[in-house]
Amino acid sequence: LDHIILAAIRGLDRASLEYPQVRAGLILMMDRTFGADLNAVIVDKAVRWAPRGIVGVDIAGPRPGGARYDYRQVAPMVEEARAAGLGVTIHVGEEGGEMGREEIGEVVEVLRPDRIGHGILAAGDDELMTALREAEIVLEICPTSNLLTKALPDDEAVRDTFRSFLDAGVQFTIATDGPEMMRTHLRDELDLL
Repeated sequence: LDHIILAAIRGLDRASLEYPQVRAGLILMMDRTFGADLNAVIVDKAVRWAPRGIVGVDIAGPRPGGARYDYRQVAPMVEEARAAGLGVTIHVGEEGGEMGREEIGEVVEVLRPDRIGHGILAAGDDELMTALREAEIVLEICPTSNLLTKALPDDEAVRDTFRSFLDAGVQFTIATDGPEMMRTHLRDELDLL
């Protein structure tokens, strides 16, 4: 794992030399399919390598067995990362209907992340949108990804989702969710919007 992290750091260093005007960092991702022991290793590595460009931790991946994920199990790891000065992003609320909305509520209450990857299921839920706004949690919304995965069925749903967040004062950014997989770039996302 250290070799993989160092390879990514080396790439970050090379990019920083070529593009000195851009400030960049790396986020290490825990996985919902990992047990606590493996996710703890990810956080330990993030803390260890923070002086070399690791700026945060995240958790993503499929829910084991499609069941509701218990985000409380990673709370101690999130607190360790936060105490070390790392940012916290949690991928939640892209799919799963009511279960996904419950997960967003749990994440906001228990993990208090800086950012939420996706979070689109909060759109139209006044209680969740108020909690996101008051906690100043920023959503990373990925329109092309949401359309390709059918998390949002069509352009009108994308428009309604953004309008809902704008009207409620929920902060968000536009992201690509992996340009290599989604075959998109930030410019494409902005053109779509």
